[in-house]
Amino acid sequence: MIVAAGIITLLTAIFGSVFFFEKRKQRRSKKEKPDIPSAQTFLKIKDIRHSAINLGAGEYRAAIECGSINYFLLSDNEQSSVESAFSRYLSGLTRPVQFQIQTRQVDMRWAINQIRSNAARQQNPVLQGYAENLAG
Repeated sequence: MIVAAGIITLLTAIFGSVFFFEKRKQRRSKKEKPDIPSAQTFLKIKDIRHSAINLGAGEYRAAIECGSINYFLLSDNEQSSVESAFSRYLSGLTRPVQFQIQTRQVDMRWAINQIRSNAARQQNPVLQGYAENLAG
């Protein structure tokens, strides 16, 4: 019995030592992993100030954010005006340009409910019809 207890103690000590050294080895390997480079390093961006991106070596880029319009809610004349204004803008560019367009779904139920409640209180029948048409 004493021999069996000694063997169990010895095996426990061996397995405990192996477990301890494996955990220590895992901790060291985690510390030795190289840090992931930042996006600034990857993209070679030196600085960003006032919507101007400094790429170094005298290279700069401008970041411009524009608001949006719902083109399909515009009348035919308004759509033509938007198209011609954008066409004039593109014709006036002298440098390469890259456009990024994002589309998002927006929950507008609150606005529609507000239009409907305002339409119900509207005294002018023309504006009331316009509000009802707008609310759908």
